[in-house]
Amino acid sequence: MKKVLILCSIIIVLMLAACGDAADYYDEQDDPMPYVPQETIELDEPDEPSEAEESEEPDITKEAAERTLDFIPSIDLDVAAELFAIVQAIWDEDDGQLIGVPLHAPLMISDVLTRHAVTNQPDAFGQFIRHGDVYVGIVPENIFVGANPATVSGTLWGTAGIEYYMSGDFDKTDFIRLLIHEGFHAIQDYIISGQIARGNNFVHFNEAEARISAVLEIEALFAALRSDGDERLTHIHNALSLRNSRRYGRSVVGRTENQHEINEGLAMLAEYMLVSGDTETALEWLESAWTSSRVGSRLNISSGYYSGVLYAMLLNETDADWISGISYSSDLGQLLQDYHGINELRTLERHDLEQYGYSTLAPIERAWAEHRQEIIAWSDAAIDGSRVVLAGHNFITNFVIFESILLNRGDGSGHFLFYGYFVVEGANYILELRGGVIERLLMPDRILVGDVNDITVDDSQTRATAPTWTLEITDEAYKIEQLDNGQIRIVTRD
Repeated sequence: MKKVLILCSIIIVLMLAACGDAADYYDEQDDPMPYVPQETIELDEPDEPSEAEESEEPDITKEAAERTLDFIPSIDLDVAAELFAIVQAIWDEDDGQLIGVPLHAPLMISDVLTRHAVTNQPDAFGQFIRHGDVYVGIVPENIFVGANPATVSGTLWGTAGIEYYMSGDFDKTDFIRLLIHEGFHAIQDYIISGQIARGNNFVHFNEAEARISAVLEIEALFAALRSDGDERLTHIHNALSLRNSRRYGRSVVGRTENQHEINEGLAMLAEYMLVSGDTETALEWLESAWTSSRVGSRLNISSGYYSGVLYAMLLNETDADWISGISYSSDLGQLLQDYHGINELRTLERHDLEQYGYSTLAPIERAWAEHRQEIIAWSDAAIDGSRVVLAGHNFITNFVIFESILLNRGDGSGHFLFYGYFVVEGANYILELRGGVIERLLMPDRILVGDVNDITVDDSQTRATAPTWTLEITDEAYKIEQLDNGQIRIVTRD
């Protein structure tokens, strides 16, 4: 049976608190080693360096090779080398054709439990040890790595947790896509001009009509990519009109969505187009992923990923030089509108929205938005200074509640500290926290709370206990499964 996502609630906290994926990390990390695209540049022959100059500029690659490991890496180095080689081959084949520059980036595969890490190149400070074609080191406790850009030892890496690969939910192709996605984030500031703003939120997606227009816009973009000629132009016109209806008179909404589309949409473009190798396969993968990403509170974050990549794919199929001069404030929809010379965006009543599933979608989204308002009201009333109750399918609440219990995020480390007594109620579980720390929640089907080495699961597999928390299943269709390493996950019963 397919694994059920455990603690999707807290993952929403992680996603909303770190919205923009790369944004917070760029601002919080130390200045990284500059990225230099790997291309051949002819230079004049330099003068022979003096002995003093040689001593001031040590060969960190040679030093890394001369040292030996004093620990056994928890990550299979052969597997890591193979994954890096696959990504390198994909980058080499592209050779800058997709985005206009070569996408070779510093990559890191990490283990959240041991903090061991394997990279595809030496770090700026020469702290990682070379082992064959990879470099091995340890990530400091205060640095969050797993599926994000992170600065470690002077280099900004695109990081991917080995937990994703070993969980069984990610196959090799999925993990390669993740590496390319995060690799893009590590070098995107050399491609995209300007600065990404911090603190974005997507509260307008709590409104039913905004949600409806966003989903229909994305469905229209999928339809455009699957058609051509006048039919494609009609779908593009529909998508832009839906976009305009959501943004009209709300400049903040437009700026927030534009930035999210640039930040995540271009990373998705690299991820899906480079790994798939063709538009048709990329569309199939995207449509499959979109089916689950559009549900409930996931839409608040995911909409920009999908609208961004689809607008970028449509622009890529034109002869427009849209990527040069791209900035975090660029509007991909406007660029496409200008290219096709669309001067007037019609009102929604003049569009055939049924072809995108309007009648089925609208009542679902209106019911979701109404339910969410009930949850917000209940959550606000539940705060009494020592107890916070958070509930709802997909675990939905607002920033006020998050700020009330998210007392310390740390310095970009991803440590989320929950103090006091809290109860988190999800779709099929209740999690009771009796103080302590929830930290580094990277896997949607894993829980890392306090000491993961001291978890007990009862015989009925409906209750797990630890020194600072208790997890209880509330739906008999599910059970708690304990892994060999002591961690747990929720799965469906056979």
